[in-house]
Amino acid sequence: MYEAELKAACMFYGLFPKRCLNLSLKSTAQDLSIVEDGDGTTVRHNASCHGHQVALGTEVIETFAAWKVSPVSGCSDWLFAGIIATADPSQGGYGSSSAFGWAGGRAVYRGGANNLGLGGWVGWQTGDHAIFLLDTKASILEMYHSRTQTLHTLALPVENKQWRLHLNLHGQGDAVKLTIPT
Repeated sequence: MYEAELKAACMFYGLFPKRCLNLSLKSTAQDLSIVEDGDGTTVRHNASCHGHQVALGTEVIETFAAWKVSPVSGCSDWLFAGIIATADPSQGGYGSSSAFGWAGGRAVYRGGANNLGLGGWVGWQTGDHAIFLLDTKASILEMYHSRTQTLHTLALPVENKQWRLHLNLHGQGDAVKLTIPT
């Protein structure tokens, strides 16, 4: 009901510049569907078996971006949500030295290294909602996780990187909704 008002206020105060609202994703995996609609973007793992499937933002985030991630089915075993500074990640992507984010099994990736349970991270569940904030000038990635009511922060390398949204789904039928924060 108040979503339009919130968007307008955020735009007015310069919190979410239009260029950072692009939630378009791409994938080279044939078993990953990406559907954009008026409510955001849904990413679904369509393979007949488990396996890592990567979706990346089509645009580089230059200064500031905020987005919301909501697992809508599956994802309790594995979901990586965060950022990466490459347009062509290796298998999985989360192990890349430029990958930062939160995954299943309490995994927190900083520079591709798993820091299990960092900051009290407990993992994803279907129905979760998390608001991400990337501030390239402050070199931080933050995530507010609504179920646990916890703010998680990852320090990023200070050198200029070409950050992109990064999602990785593993389970057959897993699906994630990506939207602007409300």
